[in-house]
Amino acid sequence: MLDALRKNANSWVFKILLSVLVLSFVGWGIGDYITGGSNTTAVSVDGTDISVYAINSAYQTNVQNVRRQLGTQELDPEVLQSLRIGEKTIQQTVRDALVDNAAKDINLTVSDKHLVEFIRKNQQFLDAEGKFDSERYKRTLQTIGMTPERYEDQLRDNLRRATLNDIFSTGLFLNDEAIKRAAAQNTETLNIAALRLSQSDIPAVDKPTAADVEAFYNTNAQSFISPEYRSIDVLEISIPALMAKVSVPDEDVKAAFDSNPNAYTLPEERRARHILVGSKEEAEDVINRLNQGSDFVALAKELSLDPGSKNKGGDLGYFKRGDMVEDFANTAFSLAKGAISTPVETPFGFHVIKLEDIKPQRTQSFEDVKEEVAETVKQQRAEEMYFDLVEAVEDGVAAGDSLNAIAQANGLTVLGFDSIKRNGTNAADVAVSLPEIGKDGILAEAFEMATGDISQGLELGDNNTYYVAVRHITEESQLPLETVRADIEKALTQKAEIEALREKARQIILAQQAGDSLQQAAYNKGVRKKVESYADIKRDRTNAPEWLTADVIKQLFEVGEGKNLGDGIGLNGDMILVQNTKITQHAPTQTDLDAAKQQFANSIARELQIQFMMTLQNEAKVKLKRNMIRQAIPNEELPENWFN
Repeated sequence: MLDALRKNANSWVFKILLSVLVLSFVGWGIGDYITGGSNTTAVSVDGTDISVYAINSAYQTNVQNVRRQLGTQELDPEVLQSLRIGEKTIQQTVRDALVDNAAKDINLTVSDKHLVEFIRKNQQFLDAEGKFDSERYKRTLQTIGMTPERYEDQLRDNLRRATLNDIFSTGLFLNDEAIKRAAAQNTETLNIAALRLSQSDIPAVDKPTAADVEAFYNTNAQSFISPEYRSIDVLEISIPALMAKVSVPDEDVKAAFDSNPNAYTLPEERRARHILVGSKEEAEDVINRLNQGSDFVALAKELSLDPGSKNKGGDLGYFKRGDMVEDFANTAFSLAKGAISTPVETPFGFHVIKLEDIKPQRTQSFEDVKEEVAETVKQQRAEEMYFDLVEAVEDGVAAGDSLNAIAQANGLTVLGFDSIKRNGTNAADVAVSLPEIGKDGILAEAFEMATGDISQGLELGDNNTYYVAVRHITEESQLPLETVRADIEKALTQKAEIEALREKARQIILAQQAGDSLQQAAYNKGVRKKVESYADIKRDRTNAPEWLTADVIKQLFEVGEGKNLGDGIGLNGDMILVQNTKITQHAPTQTDLDAAKQQFANSIARELQIQFMMTLQNEAKVKLKRNMIRQAIPNEELPENWFN
């Protein structure tokens, strides 16, 4: 498969269709995974080493994304385990490494021009007029703790993967008859009758006996374990926190400015208009029309292919040389004010450029940049303090001092946390206020240490180092029956109620099979509820009630008219009986046919991608280090066969 890709690599079209760039996702590209040393390697993919810190960072990012999607700051431990975020993080890490290695194998690259084009179109980096703002770009990245260099490296990786995947959706042969059948299927509609059974429709169930409770407890003893608890101390050394303590006298700020005034020189800026067309011949025709007296602004509005500047007469505003692709910048910065260029070719097409104005390079005064210089000096001094403190703490640990003694000697504060579980919650399942940036890494380290131990410095994040000491360990233990009796009684009662509901549903279905309508069957079995009707339901859930999923709709189409869907649908302790009452066929429109064609193409492309990934995975040599994975993903048990 790789040989075939190599042969076609040069013919690929760069057409990545991404409408929104989610920075939190891009924030953990494979570039962060690669590490030079094997002592921190958690995963190795065909010789590419991925560090424990990178996996932990990716895991934290994914957990935070899930929290935002669910609208909660904390996730129940059981929910966290059931979502398998750690497992998916490892799988995505391996997939990314495999794709990157495959891309390198066929010499697939993303050019600087393509990278710049993608960044300049990102809505998050545009100003109020829709133009790229380099300062906004830097500020936006700073809010998520990234430098432009790191972001661009990771974006390049993501674009390269997208380009590799793009081949699977090109040149596909699609059968017209199959498309017509799919469109007809997509447009057919379904009518249903539904009856929701709840606890009020069944007699009260018997309370579980003491023997039932005890038997359940003994059979499920492993479910009633009190987890391990640890009491820990955490010492944090943080550059942002140190900066808040630094005070810089005005004379020091002035001295810093005087020592390097060129650092605060604003580069030359130019304001230009352009007309973007598709060929050199079209660009030459534009120049001829301008030479004959046509208005540049009017021609830009009529002819330009640039949607961002077309309606503004081609006006690009002021820009620096580095804001534009190289060939465009070289021409714009060589023109005299008022001059019009010859055709300029770039990856976007052919440009005709008119220079409107020039802002010469100029040095800012001290007063203009005083705050910026002060912030730079504070940053430098905080960094010096940071490294001095890290060295002092390391010396104290080596000398055998306690974490509290080390902190007191260096003007630092130790944060104490009592009786916390491996997932960072207390006995009441409430999250403790561990430092957010280093939380998962701190927990991973703390639960690998012995009582009295002090960890090595944990560099979690770009500007934070943490030291962890374990004060006390409470081992996991079996919870006594009396502690969990009420919970077991509740679970057994709910189980009995669900079974009673299922039995009531079975009785109604049997009555239907004997000839009764759903409404008659329900009434005869003591259920005094109205059967609800829903009409014109499509496979994409159009007109469907909230509880009816696309998968259930598919099954209802398959069972046929007049038939029930099995024994019903369980929903929040209730049972819903659903009957297919009618299927209506509709003639597909051209829009329906186009949608079915796209659906077919996407489905085939996904299948090709899956086959490609399976080939890569089958040929790959992947190694996972159990102890490192446990540190990177402390809150989840991964499949045992991963480590065999």
